[in-house]
Amino acid sequence: MGRDVLVPLNALAQWALARREQVEAARRAYDAKARHPPLRFSTGVRAHRRVPPRQKMRLAAARMTAALESS
Repeated sequence: MGRDVLVPLNALAQWALARREQVEAARRAYDAKARHPPLRFSTGVRAHRRVPPRQKMRLAAARMTAALESS
């Protein structure tokens, strides 16, 4: 199976490399939509801002790395 899977993986890699700029632009557009301005209640108190999914993944990865390095 190892060699059989190389053909579709190589095709996927070539597709991704050929469309790298489009993928990065789509990521930037998605992240920009996910960043909402802070919410305000009638009292003027700020509510918590929604964290974009990609940023959540980065934070989780950083926490896991720190935990592994400290143990």
